[in-house]
Amino acid sequence: MATYQGTGGLIKAITATGTPATVAEVKNWSAEFTCDAIEDSAIGDTQRTRVAGLKSGTISLEAHYDSSDGAQADLVAGALVNFTLHPMGGAAKYTGSAIVTRARVNNEGVSGIVGLSVDLQVTGAVT
Repeated sequence: MATYQGTGGLIKAITATGTPATVAEVKNWSAEFTCDAIEDSAIGDTQRTRVAGLKSGTISLEAHYDSSDGAQADLVAGALVNFTLHPMGGAAKYTGSAIVTRARVNNEGVSGIVGLSVDLQVTGAVT
Protein backbone atom coordinates (compact mmCIF):
# COMPACT_ATOMS: atom_id res chain seq x y z
CA MET A 1 0.00 0.00 0.00
CA ALA A 2 1.31 3.44 -0.89
CA THR A 3 1.65 6.25 1.60
CA TYR A 4 1.72 9.93 0.77
CA GLN A 5 3.28 12.92 2.43
CA GLY A 6 0.78 15.66 3.31
CA THR A 7 2.97 18.48 2.00
CA GLY A 8 1.73 17.87 -1.55
CA GLY A 9 -1.96 18.38 -0.76
CA LEU A 10 -3.77 21.56 -1.72
CA ILE A 11 -7.23 23.10 -1.82
CA LYS A 12 -8.58 25.41 -4.51
CA ALA A 13 -11.67 27.61 -4.23
CA ILE A 14 -13.50 30.39 -6.06
CA THR A 15 -16.89 32.05 -5.84
CA ALA A 16 -19.34 32.20 -8.77
CA THR A 17 -17.75 31.15 -12.06
CA GLY A 18 -14.15 30.77 -13.07
CA THR A 19 -11.24 28.49 -12.40
CA PRO A 20 -10.57 27.63 -8.75
CA ALA A 21 -7.34 29.17 -7.44
CA THR A 22 -5.07 27.60 -4.82
CA VAL A 23 -5.81 28.92 -1.32
CA ALA A 24 -2.53 30.40 -0.06
CA GLU A 25 -0.74 29.51 3.17
CA VAL A 26 -2.84 26.42 4.02
CA LYS A 27 -1.44 24.54 7.02
CA ASN A 28 -3.94 21.68 6.90
CA TRP A 29 -7.36 20.72 5.61
CA SER A 30 -9.77 17.85 6.01
CA ALA A 31 -12.85 16.66 4.19
CA GLU A 32 -15.51 14.21 5.28
CA PHE A 33 -18.11 12.74 2.95
CA THR A 34 -21.00 10.72 4.37
CA CYS A 35 -24.10 8.87 3.20
CA ASP A 36 -27.22 8.07 5.22
CA ALA A 37 -28.09 4.37 5.48
CA ILE A 38 -31.89 4.08 5.42
CA GLU A 39 -33.36 0.90 6.84
CA ASP A 40 -35.80 -0.83 4.50
CA SER A 41 -36.39 -4.03 6.47
CA ALA A 42 -39.91 -5.47 6.17
CA ILE A 43 -42.10 -7.99 7.95
CA GLY A 44 -40.72 -11.46 7.33
CA ASP A 45 -37.09 -10.34 6.97
CA THR A 46 -34.62 -12.10 9.25
CA GLN A 47 -31.84 -9.54 8.80
CA ARG A 48 -31.95 -5.76 8.69
CA THR A 49 -31.43 -4.32 5.23
CA ARG A 50 -30.58 -0.79 4.19
CA VAL A 51 -30.39 1.38 1.10
CA ALA A 52 -28.17 4.39 0.45
CA GLY A 53 -29.82 7.70 1.29
CA LEU A 54 -28.75 11.31 1.04
CA LYS A 55 -25.07 12.18 0.87
CA SER A 56 -23.38 15.15 2.53
CA GLY A 57 -19.95 16.49 3.23
CA THR A 58 -17.94 19.00 5.22
CA ILE A 59 -14.57 20.62 4.64
CA SER A 60 -12.37 22.41 7.18
CA LEU A 61 -9.13 24.26 6.61
CA GLU A 62 -6.57 26.21 8.60
CA ALA A 63 -4.20 28.68 7.01
CA HIS A 64 -1.90 31.59 7.77
CA TYR A 65 -4.04 34.66 7.03
CA ASP A 66 -3.04 36.38 3.77
CA SER A 67 -5.04 39.53 2.97
CA SER A 68 -3.58 39.66 -0.55
CA ASP A 69 -4.82 36.16 -1.51
CA GLY A 70 -7.95 36.26 -3.68
CA ALA A 71 -8.93 32.68 -2.86
CA GLN A 72 -8.81 33.41 0.88
CA ALA A 73 -10.87 36.56 0.27
CA ASP A 74 -13.65 34.39 -1.23
CA LEU A 75 -13.92 32.33 1.97
CA VAL A 76 -16.40 34.50 3.90
CA ALA A 77 -19.43 33.25 5.85
CA GLY A 78 -22.40 32.68 3.56
CA ALA A 79 -20.36 32.50 0.34
CA LEU A 80 -21.06 29.72 -2.15
CA VAL A 81 -17.72 28.49 -3.49
CA ASN A 82 -16.63 25.93 -6.02
CA PHE A 83 -13.81 23.78 -4.64
CA THR A 84 -11.21 21.31 -5.79
CA LEU A 85 -9.37 19.17 -3.24
CA HIS A 86 -6.08 17.53 -4.17
CA PRO A 87 -5.09 15.18 -1.31
CA MET A 88 -1.63 14.54 -2.77
CA GLY A 89 -1.22 17.58 -5.02
CA GLY A 90 -1.50 15.53 -8.22
CA ALA A 91 -4.31 14.63 -10.57
CA ALA A 92 -6.42 12.83 -7.92
CA LYS A 93 -9.09 15.25 -6.76
CA TYR A 94 -12.56 15.91 -5.42
CA THR A 95 -14.66 18.73 -6.89
CA GLY A 96 -17.96 20.31 -5.95
CA SER A 97 -19.63 23.32 -4.35
CA ALA A 98 -19.91 24.32 -0.71
CA ILE A 99 -21.27 27.07 1.50
CA VAL A 100 -18.89 28.74 3.93
CA THR A 101 -20.54 28.21 7.32
CA ARG A 102 -17.75 29.71 9.45
CA ALA A 103 -14.73 31.88 8.75
CA ARG A 104 -12.58 32.88 11.70
CA VAL A 105 -9.49 35.08 11.75
CA ASN A 106 -7.48 34.62 14.93
CA ASN A 107 -4.55 36.66 16.16
CA GLU A 108 -2.17 34.63 18.32
CA GLY A 109 -0.52 37.74 19.76
CA VAL A 110 3.19 38.55 19.78
CA SER A 111 4.26 34.90 19.77
CA GLY A 112 2.12 33.68 16.87
CA ILE A 113 0.98 34.10 13.30
CA VAL A 114 -2.45 35.49 12.36
CA GLY A 115 -4.53 32.50 11.31
CA LEU A 116 -7.61 31.75 9.26
CA SER A 117 -9.99 28.85 10.04
CA VAL A 118 -12.82 28.02 7.64
CA ASP A 119 -15.63 25.45 7.72
CA LEU A 120 -17.67 24.60 4.63
CA GLN A 121 -20.82 22.52 4.11
CA VAL A 122 -20.95 20.71 0.76
CA THR A 123 -24.03 21.33 -1.37
CA GLY A 124 -24.79 18.99 -4.25
CA ALA A 125 -22.69 16.19 -5.68
CA VAL A 126 -18.97 15.69 -5.18
CA THR A 127 -17.11 14.12 -8.09
